[in-house]
Amino acid sequence: MADLLTASNLEVAMLEPLVDNVDPRAMVTPGVPVYTVDLTICTKEDLTFEANFQLKASRNDYVHAFVGYFDVGFTLGHTIIGFSTSPMSRYTHWKQTVFYLNSELTICKGEAIEFQLRCKPNNQNPRDLDISFSYEFDGIGGSVKDSQCYCLR
Repeated sequence: MADLLTASNLEVAMLEPLVDNVDPRAMVTPGVPVYTVDLTICTKEDLTFEANFQLKASRNDYVHAFVGYFDVGFTLGHTIIGFSTSPMSRYTHWKQTVFYLNSELTICKGEAIEFQLRCKPNNQNPRDLDISFSYEFDGIGGSVKDSQCYCLR
């Protein structure tokens, strides 16, 4: 049987994040808030942003990808409601977004990965997002300094 992951399929997988359900047991770090938007006052310019953050490993493991998700709170009505699309929360049809890495990281409990995230609407289709990560990791299992670009369609 032919290998299903051809070079062109691999390129697409690395450029376009995967929207899917992530098993909560696959999460190596706790989630951290990266960007907050107030839906009552945000503008389309708020979709272009940069954020620096750190993820700290909660166990020894391998990191193959980063996972993005969002939390929503509607707090101005008589009844406060909200939900999370986190892998640790109840299923929603939004699922999670998986950003695969060029190479895996070997991480030990307590070690941290430093990130800079850039996000902006795509020039050709403003409904798509161009997302880039720059990340640095220096741990017992190795060091990595890399950046990757993705197009979320």
